[in-house]
Formats: sequence, C-alpha cells, structure tokens
Amino acid sequence: MSFSADADARWRQMITDIRSRFSGTVIGAISVPSDREIPGWLAEVDQIYVLFVPPVSNSEMITDFGSSLDTLVSPIAVQFNKPVLIGLQIPSNTESLSGCKDINGSCLSSTSGSFSADMETQAKVYNAAAVASFSRPWISGFISRGYYPYLKMQDTGSSIYGKPAFDILWFWYHLILNIST
Repeated sequence: MSFSADADARWRQMITDIRSRFSGTVIGAISVPSDREIPGWLAEVDQIYVLFVPPVSNSEMITDFGSSLDTLVSPIAVQFNKPVLIGLQIPSNTESLSGCKDINGSCLSSTSGSFSADMETQAKVYNAAAVASFSRPWISGFISRGYYPYLKMQDTGSSIYGKPAFDILWFWYHLILNIST
C-alpha cells in the first residue's frame, strides 16, 4: 500500500485540530508486529494503543509473549515515552497460537482453511499475555479486542464472553486492581 509523502504531517495536523476542539486524552493506535515503520505522529498523542497478537509456542507462552513485548513494543514505549495500552485479539480456535492478522477489526488466521474451536488454548494465551503484561510497568492497560457483550459465544471467534478466557481476565483484573468479590 502506498502512502503519501506528507502523511506524517497530515496526521500531526489532524491531531492538532482534534486538540483544538477536544480536551480529553488522544490515543494513537498501531498494529505490532507490522512491516510498516512506526509513525512519527505518535509523539503527538497522549497514549499509544498497540494492537498486538504475536505468535507463541504452546510450551513457553509467558516467555514468548514477554519476549515479544520487550522486543516489539517496549522500544515504542521508550521512543515516545507514552503510556502503552495492549489490545489483544486471540481467536478461540486451533490457530490461536500462530498469532493473527487484524483486518478491519477481525482476527484472521495466518493460514486459511477450516479449524475447530479451542477455547482452552485461547484462555491459556490470555493468561500468558496477562502475566507478561502486568509484570511490565510501562504497560498501563490491557484490552480484550473483539469482545461481544450481547451473547455468550462458544465459537471460534475472538470474543471471550462466555468462554474460559473471560474467567481468566476476570481473575487477573480483580487481583491486579485489588477488588474483593
């Protein structure tokens, strides 16, 4: 995909225009990993929302996820000195360990074809991601993307509502935020 040479300047101007009408927090979103250069206009926002789904191995999920955070996301946090929000979208299918490609808000598998539901692996990946994320002080938030709150799904999609991953995040949020049940 080709971008105009002045794209960075146009984004910076748009952020300036937004700030002239809006006094709240401005968040810039980027996908990581990406084959694109990290945009310079992130210097103009208040927080960076990282759409993040790295591949992980079944045996070393916490280590793999943490390593990906340290090598792919931490340099962005250091470069821009901004709070980082991690947006995770893990499908509940047999391809959930391979990472996914975000296309218009959908988590697409790296392979095509049929796959079956695997909600336990989705829960394990969310657990590993939570452990790795919550232990890094430069990460200020953790978001489950693709969440569909209207219906408890038992499908291969990325919504965690009604699936074991929901219970995993419920536990971690209550523990981290020190909320009694």
